[in-house]
Amino acid sequence: QTSHSSSPELTKYGNNRLTGDIGDFSGLTTHARADGKLLLEKLVQVLGEIDRLEAQAKPLLENTSGKPQTTSASVKMTANSMGILASELRDFVESLKQVAAEAGGSGSDSDEEGDLSMDEVRRRFEDQNGSFMDSVKSGLSSILPMLDPPLHTSIFGFDLQRGCMLSRYLGARQLWVQRHDGGMIDVIHIPAKSQGNSSQLGKKAVLYCNPNAGLIEVAAGMSLAGGNIDSEAGVSESCWSDFYTNAGFDVFLFNYAGFGRSYGAGQCGVGKRGGEEPFVEGAMGRIRRICHSTFCGFQPT
Repeated sequence: QTSHSSSPELTKYGNNRLTGDIGDFSGLTTHARADGKLLLEKLVQVLGEIDRLEAQAKPLLENTSGKPQTTSASVKMTANSMGILASELRDFVESLKQVAAEAGGSGSDSDEEGDLSMDEVRRRFEDQNGSFMDSVKSGLSSILPMLDPPLHTSIFGFDLQRGCMLSRYLGARQLWVQRHDGGMIDVIHIPAKSQGNSSQLGKKAVLYCNPNAGLIEVAAGMSLAGGNIDSEAGVSESCWSDFYTNAGFDVFLFNYAGFGRSYGAGQCGVGKRGGEEPFVEGAMGRIRRICHSTFCGFQPT
């Protein structure tokens, strides 16, 4: 199939044009950001070779005479180059998946400890001859990552997932909504799918509220397998957004204040979204972030 889209609202590769604040990768480590830049470079190289191959092989692709045509040497070289670059891209993505798995696999021991009974925990503690300070340190080490999450070690985070989901829905966009008492709410708007009568668009909408502690990036409202950019695929209802947009409803999804990127005014009246300042390593940086997020950063509704 050709890589060029006939719709002006889509990119030439058939994706929705991203609109709004998709993300800035501020929550990633330096190594993860470097991986993201390298991944983008490899993607651009592969797409460039696809475009070059499509241009060189145009007589073959548009051959309607039914007569066999010979493949030129330049087309063969471009196809071979594209195959090599695609293999390199595949191997690089596989290496990134291994890094993400290693970063997320460190919780197996804690999961096993969570299944222990109180007597087993007490006996294990006595066997290790742990002191009171050891137990305090152990408790703090398990709580601090929740109060001050470390930088993400993989490029495959919420920013990338948010962009992928927005690219799947025609006209979808991100927007910020001002809270009445301070702070901003992170919102995603997905227009209703046209049913052949554009006059009905925008007349009715669904405000999708996340479940307890849910996020729009991972809740049931959206899906990486959903979307309406492919007009030839027919009607798909892989998630709630697909169900309502197919029925003629606009869909608005949002994160509550204090969840995801949404934030409130805070107890001190000062609120802002995280990630606007450089991540400071060490104890002082952690204390500052915890105090700011507790007293200034947000006030959950």
